[in-house]
Amino acid sequence: MALAERLRTALAGLGVASGDRLVVAASGGVDSTVLLRSLVEIGQSVVAIHVDHGLRADSVEDGAFVLALAAELGVPGESVAVEVEGGNVQAEARAARYAALAEAARRHGARVVATAHTATDQAETVLMALVRGAGLRGLAGMPEHRALGEGIDLIRPLLQTSREQIEAEARARGWAWREDPSNATGRYRRNRVRQAVLPALRAEGGAGTDVRIAATAADARAALELVRSQAEERLHLDTLRALPADQRRALLAEAVASRAPGAARSRALIARLDALVDAEVGTRVESGGVVVWRERDALRFFGGAVFDGTFETEPLASVPRQFDRDPWSEVVDADRTGEVDVRPWRDGDRIRPLGLGGSTLVSDLLRERGVPPAERAGVPVVVAGDDVVWVIGHRLAARVAVTPETSRAVRWTWRPGGSGR
Repeated sequence: MALAERLRTALAGLGVASGDRLVVAASGGVDSTVLLRSLVEIGQSVVAIHVDHGLRADSVEDGAFVLALAAELGVPGESVAVEVEGGNVQAEARAARYAALAEAARRHGARVVATAHTATDQAETVLMALVRGAGLRGLAGMPEHRALGEGIDLIRPLLQTSREQIEAEARARGWAWREDPSNATGRYRRNRVRQAVLPALRAEGGAGTDVRIAATAADARAALELVRSQAEERLHLDTLRALPADQRRALLAEAVASRAPGAARSRALIARLDALVDAEVGTRVESGGVVVWRERDALRFFGGAVFDGTFETEPLASVPRQFDRDPWSEVVDADRTGEVDVRPWRDGDRIRPLGLGGSTLVSDLLRERGVPPAERAGVPVVVAGDDVVWVIGHRLAARVAVTPETSRAVRWTWRPGGSGR
C-alpha cells in the first residue's frame, strides 16, 4: 500500500475526517517532512508548526526550512520559540513543545495535533522500557491517540510505518529534509539504542523488525486497555481466583496505577496484593499512597494519596521582609496566585521551585529531599490553574514568591491532621 493511502487509512482509524484541520509538528527532519507533504497530497487541511527549543545553533535554519516548505505547499506555517531551562533537558523540551503545539492548535482552530513518530521510534521506546523493566505499560509504548489538552488530541498516524520506509519515500520523491546532528551523538539513551541495539536486532530479524516490534506494542496496548477496563475500585475475589497468575498480577498492577498514579508498582507490592486474595478479612496493604483492604468477597482499592489536614489562607496587613522557617507555612504574592486548590500530587506534576532556575518533577523533588517512597504519595500540593505552586512542606514555586515589587501578601498555612497546630 502506498504511503499516502496508508496515511489516509490511519487517519480514518483515528477518527480524523477529511475536512478536519491538523496542526503538524514539523521539525524539518525526514519523518515530519514526509508527513506534512503526504497530508497535503491527500487533501488534508494542515498548519505546519516548527517549535524552536533554542538548543542548537542551527535551529533557526530548521525553522526557516519549515516555513519555506509550508509556503511551497501553500499551507500556513509558523516557527514558535520556547524556553527550555535546566533539569532533564529532553523532558523539559518535550513538555514545552507539546504545550506550544496545543496552543497553536487553539490559535488555528484545529482540534488535532499530528506528530511524525514512526514504528522505529516506537521500537526504540519499547526497547528502552524493557531495559527499565516497565511491564505491560512499557511494552505498550506510545499510544496512537491521546489527549493533549482541553479539546485538543494528539495523534501519531505513522506509528506502523518504519523510518526506513519514510526515507525511501522521500528519496523516491526527491524531497529534501534537514538532519539533526544531535541524533548522531551517543549522549542520549535513545540515540545509543538507535545506533547499536536496533541495528543488531535488524541483523537477526531483517528489515521488518521495527514494524514487528511496533505491532507487538499495539497488541500490548490493546491488552492494557482490556486490563484497565477491569481494574475497578472493588476486585471480586472470584474474578481474581479465576485468572491465571500473570493476568491476575497485571490486573492488580493496573488497579494500583488507576488509583495512585504516583505509587511504585514494584513486583514486591504486587506480590503482597496477590497474597491478599487468600488473606483474612480485614487484612490491608499500604504502600506509596495506595491502600488495599481484604473484604469478605473482594479487594477494595482506596486511591491516590489520602492526606489529612487543613489549608488556610490569611491576608496580611503588610508585606513581611523576614520569614519564619516553618515548612507548613509560606508567605506568597497575593497578586500572582489567583484561586488555588489543594490536592495530592500526580504523576507528571512539575514545579519551578524558587531558586532553582528551572522546573523539576514533583516525584524527583521528593526523592531528592529524602522522602521515603511509602510517604511520597501522601504529600499534598497547592495548585494555581494547572501549575503546582507549593509542594507542601518542601518547596515553593518562584511564580508566587514575594519579591521587592510585591504590594500584597497572603500567608498559606497547612495544618496536618492530628498535629495539634
